Amino acid sequence: MSGLPHPPGEHLYVDFAGIKMDYVDPNSGQIHSVPVFVATLGMSQYSYVEAVASQRTEDFLSALANALRYFGGVPKLIIPDNLKAAVIKSDRYEPRLNKLLEDFANHYQTSVLPARPLRPQDKSLVETAVREAYRNIYAPLRNRQFFSLGELNEAIRSELCVWSERPFQDRSDTRIQLFEQFERPALDRLPDEPFQIKKSCSLTVRQNTHIKLSEDRHYYSVPYTYIGHSVQVIYTQQLVQIYCKKNLVASHRRDRTPFEYTTVKEHLPSHHQHWLGRSPGWYRNRAEYIGPEVLQLVNAIFARRRHPEQAYSSCDGVLALSRKVGNDQLIQASRIALELNEPTYTFVKRLLKNGMDTFRLPADSTQSKLPGHKNIRGKSGFQKSLKL
Repeated sequence: MSGLPHPPGEHLYVDFAGIKMDYVDPNSGQIHSVPVFVATLGMSQYSYVEAVASQRTEDFLSALANALRYFGGVPKLIIPDNLKAAVIKSDRYEPRLNKLLEDFANHYQTSVLPARPLRPQDKSLVETAVREAYRNIYAPLRNRQFFSLGELNEAIRSELCVWSERPFQDRSDTRIQLFEQFERPALDRLPDEPFQIKKSCSLTVRQNTHIKLSEDRHYYSVPYTYIGHSVQVIYTQQLVQIYCKKNLVASHRRDRTPFEYTTVKEHLPSHHQHWLGRSPGWYRNRAEYIGPEVLQLVNAIFARRRHPEQAYSSCDGVLALSRKVGNDQLIQASRIALELNEPTYTFVKRLLKNGMDTFRLPADSTQSKLPGHKNIRGKSGFQKSLKL
């Protein structure tokens, strides 16, 4: 494909940059390194750049749909590199596409032709765009810190606008000028609705009025009247919808934060406890029966949650540990967790699993003295050595 002319609106080249970008989780301080999607039109070299959560097919297709929306139209041909998210089996003559990518192409009434293996000329334009992204986007943002993927992408979009208006080297025209003059009018019309991957699964509503979406390890609330019911969950990149007997009973924005809760307050039975065999008081009574340390642990677990129902699963786990290891060991492990300010089911379980339930912090670890030993001479010995 290299050396051939690029008619306006004909080719869109897509790939992931080799270098990732970072953002920091403000709650945990964890640094997330995320891949960066790059798409560039053949004739104008007008480009789109987006940081994505992963290189999985759904994130790749979401970024590709965002690129088409950014360009305001659809090219005749999309040319990806041989990405796992795009190509099941690479072949010089008949590559096998991912089924979801085929569905994507059908939705947008376009075609996909992966770059040929070991033919760098097939993807030279997008590789050039990646190098330009390093210079025009990565470099200006290198000393800035971001606290979410959305915040990072806002900064990328701002630098992308500046890059598009910068003249080509040794030329007076810009990418945005060529795009507006030649490329945009040649693009095909976008469909009325964007393409969305839909997945589904059957789950049971838990006693804490939530279902757990295993793919994200995230919890979503359901009205308390459906506790114990089997529900159908249909979810896309942005939305989680929960159905019971074909009726929509809950809808949430999708959140991929693991072990966290998305909760609608009206779904909770806090003022209607007759619907439940569980309540905060029920858990506290059971914990107090085992021991005061376990009660303190359960209280701390409830204190860390906005709604009490969100703590039920963790409290169930703590009470289950007493049946596995006995009350005495659970009391000791709870005491340690409280001393170390780690009042969580996960930490207590790890203590018991690793045989650390008898662990104790020293009364004053900073003031503890070294044991006596003939080779330890102390300050006086050092002073004598100076006089020799």
